[in-house]
Amino acid sequence: MQIIFGYNPGSLYGEPSCLSGEGPARRAWARNRPGAVGTQHRIWKSENGSCTTPAFVQVYRYKGGSGVAPDLFEMDPMNPTSLAMALGALLSACALPAMAQDAPARKLSQGTLTVEVFSEGDFVVPGGVGMKMFSNREAKLPQCPDELNGFLGIQTGVAKIETAIDFSVSEPVRIFGPLNHITQGGESKGRAAGVVPEGWKLYAFDVPWRDRKTDIYYKDFAAGRHTLVIGGLFFVPAIVPANRLSDAMRLIPSLKRPPGRDYFLPGDEASLVLMVDNQTTVSKEVEIVWKDIPTGNRKVLAGDLKAAAAPGANEYKLSLGKPAERGVYRVEVRISCADKTWRLWCPIGVFPKPEKRITWSENTFPMGLYLKPALVSGKFDTYTEPYFRAACDELSRRGFNIVKDTGCVKELNIAAEYGLKGITFFKDYYPPEMIKHPALAAAMVIDEATLDNAAHVKKGADVIASIRPDLPIVTCEVGESVGDYSKGDPLRVWPVLDAKLRMIRYYPFRKANYDLTRYMVYKGWLSVDSALRAAEAACGTPYWFVAQSFGRSVSAQRPEPYWRTPTATELKAQLHLALARGAQGLFFYTYQNEDDGEGMVDQGTLVPSENGLLDAATEFAQLTGKHARLLKELHFGGWIEAIPEHDHVLAVPRCRGADETGEKFLYLVNLDAKQAAAGDLIFSEKVKPFAHAEDIFTGKRLQPAKKNGRLSFHYELEPGGGALWRMVAGDKL
Repeated sequence: MQIIFGYNPGSLYGEPSCLSGEGPARRAWARNRPGAVGTQHRIWKSENGSCTTPAFVQVYRYKGGSGVAPDLFEMDPMNPTSLAMALGALLSACALPAMAQDAPARKLSQGTLTVEVFSEGDFVVPGGVGMKMFSNREAKLPQCPDELNGFLGIQTGVAKIETAIDFSVSEPVRIFGPLNHITQGGESKGRAAGVVPEGWKLYAFDVPWRDRKTDIYYKDFAAGRHTLVIGGLFFVPAIVPANRLSDAMRLIPSLKRPPGRDYFLPGDEASLVLMVDNQTTVSKEVEIVWKDIPTGNRKVLAGDLKAAAAPGANEYKLSLGKPAERGVYRVEVRISCADKTWRLWCPIGVFPKPEKRITWSENTFPMGLYLKPALVSGKFDTYTEPYFRAACDELSRRGFNIVKDTGCVKELNIAAEYGLKGITFFKDYYPPEMIKHPALAAAMVIDEATLDNAAHVKKGADVIASIRPDLPIVTCEVGESVGDYSKGDPLRVWPVLDAKLRMIRYYPFRKANYDLTRYMVYKGWLSVDSALRAAEAACGTPYWFVAQSFGRSVSAQRPEPYWRTPTATELKAQLHLALARGAQGLFFYTYQNEDDGEGMVDQGTLVPSENGLLDAATEFAQLTGKHARLLKELHFGGWIEAIPEHDHVLAVPRCRGADETGEKFLYLVNLDAKQAAAGDLIFSEKVKPFAHAEDIFTGKRLQPAKKNGRLSFHYELEPGGGALWRMVAGDKL
């Protein structure tokens, strides 16, 4: 047995960043030894090739040909108690009998194949339809491709997140599994790599799986023991002996764009490349048909051909005509051979050359959207790039300037082509080439931090700050928890994080009737207004606000959806309220719809939803772009006491400069998204006279009046509307 030391800054679960005795020879040893650290766990290092200061040291046990066991133990080298415990565990590990280390936890045989797993949480089971998806859940697999039924499978426990599965097979096999459960470290790391995990190939794209559709990848394994590093819940529906692979399993089609054609210019000849990997020893007659999947009104040329797929790799060009309209086109391809048909599809993008429409300065007001492409699955280059470029093209034309999440350097490069910046989610993985990228606006370490993980977040933030001290580091806290004194209360979490920039979300549109005026008092929540006033006052640092732009419509089938889709006017009211309460940036969750819910645009086509949320957000992108400097300079103060005639209208005092001598403003917000508000704003008798008020957003001048001996101004607000008044002082009424 050989003990290998590795360390991973700020990570309890990720791969080691270096090996002890780091150097070219050591790295080569790791890369070239099957199953060792260099293959199953990437060796991350700083740009100059040296190791970073370790925050945690992980000790791995090398098992000779079987890889490493990354769950042995972990220690904090700066903590004497942790160090002593780890050394004790090391001595115990060295004293373990070799037989005990290698005893399988579960094994199962089927014909000549025997499969073993070596962790108590893992199971070998009959694969295919009916298998339990995870060993400690009752949910079972309801469907999968027919050819994968009848073989053995592997399942892990739900608690085994970001770990490894250690298994052995008695003969050469091909393992099939959904890709999103076998990426190295989950979505962010899989996307950052920009490629499918090493050795895995697409078997079937968008096939029936569980209760929806997903992609299946495969990898061949020799007889012996292996370790799979996984980034999430993991189950294998089929482990097929190599000598039992059917012809269908040996004929593998895949689609890609022509080399160097990330997108096509309008009017260009567009095409796709179909690859057919014939792993049999005889030629196969294949029939290929391609057509456009409906994508708004955009169409591409359909076609078909018949060909003989010789043994080995076969390549076919699929002509798509000369599409003229900008945007994403989706192309479906069906490949038939004997009684088997494969369905593949691939998006292409048609765009003019990028224009750098957004120019950043210190007065830029951040306006961004959470991008939620469901087509990630480690296949960025082929499947998500047209969607990401389409989003950047559309959003930059509308006046937005930030996209979240940018998952790899290529996405940051694309965003920069349009003048946009990105926010990247770093989860125990801090590549300097991304952190130092000029298009990175901020780094997110974790979403919705609590007191339980705030210290861990702080360590990750310190790693990022050591690479780029000027970069804002954010976590998005839950506004509904403000003031409840729970572990997730932002007012308790923020002081621990000690961040220069804060982020908070509040999603008030729930069930049938909850909104900005009726909030969930029974849950102990504050109103959105109160939560945001607390957010502005806390910590003395600026904050960004994330507005709700998702949900499900109220219907007879779903009369009280827990997340209700806001109307466009409700979204406007929420945004006006955030600006009135000092938000220094506005974000939207989410751009694309998720599952069967609604967002701003359709997930598959990027066509704007009929709910009008994208247009409403665009209105504010243009508003904040025009008045960015003023909005960023205003703060709560000025102490103007003004009482609106309506309870659902707020008049928030804002000030530029000192409270006593600075310019005085009032931000009016109509929280009611169903009815307009027209009435009088009555001022305290102690308020100094104002000669007039100037509406910043419309440019109109408003004249004062007297009402019951008091100064008053008349306001007219649309449903969900807002107004920012500059109050101009005068000598008399």
